[in-house]
Amino acid sequence: MDNKAYRPLNFKINNASDVAVIDIDGFIGQDMLEMHITGEASQNTVEALKGKLREVRASKIIVNINSSGGDLNDGLVIKDLLQQKGAEIVTNIQGFSASAATVIGQAGTKRRMSENAFMLIHRVMFGLVGYFNQNTFRVMTKDAEVIDSQLVQMYGKSSNKSGDEIEALMDEGEGYGRWINAKEALEYGFIDEIYDPSDETDENIDKLKADEVSKMKRNVQELAIQGYKGSEDFMNRLFKKEELQSEADSAKEARTRNLINKLKLEV
Repeated sequence: MDNKAYRPLNFKINNASDVAVIDIDGFIGQDMLEMHITGEASQNTVEALKGKLREVRASKIIVNINSSGGDLNDGLVIKDLLQQKGAEIVTNIQGFSASAATVIGQAGTKRRMSENAFMLIHRVMFGLVGYFNQNTFRVMTKDAEVIDSQLVQMYGKSSNKSGDEIEALMDEGEGYGRWINAKEALEYGFIDEIYDPSDETDENIDKLKADEVSKMKRNVQELAIQGYKGSEDFMNRLFKKEELQSEADSAKEARTRNLINKLKLEV
């Protein structure tokens, strides 16, 4: 699919305030099911992020993450793209964030997690369709071991736990992992701090500033006024008898001309 078909991420740039905000919600990478149902490409892809990051001149990027995961490759590359930007990266883990979403969460120079959120890491998985033999599975197992080893190393970079302890967490639920809360995530070292979403003084929470709220109100008022004027014009036109009569006469004349022309043709 052409890269132009990719929808942009929910992305806010305010270079004047030196802060940019990225919201990553939903599937990471190309969600084939969504593409099949909606006809639209996924938004949380490497292609979608690259172009947007080039627009950022801000020295701080806040990344809000609420995703059950997706394509590990996209997750890893998005992590790299954020880290190589050379800006302060603040990652906020929200809701139920798992798998590739937690990989992106590690991109932060400051990694945070809402006190209401949950996180899940697991063994690497492959989606299979078709027919396979034992050699296929042997190769896949070796590949999985290499990838898992790298993931453990990545999580362990700033973790308070050993590689064995991280692997043990990934092994839970037959390798599907288990959900941990913000307190556990902090104990493991997957985040640097827990934040309160209702804290109005938190500069790393994406909030509408007073001037932005005022601007939104003005826009709504202007639209309402325009809508009222349009309705008023329509009502005036609707209830002006002279115009209605004039239009009726015009229609009557047109029908008369059509009837005369028809009779001429028949004669």
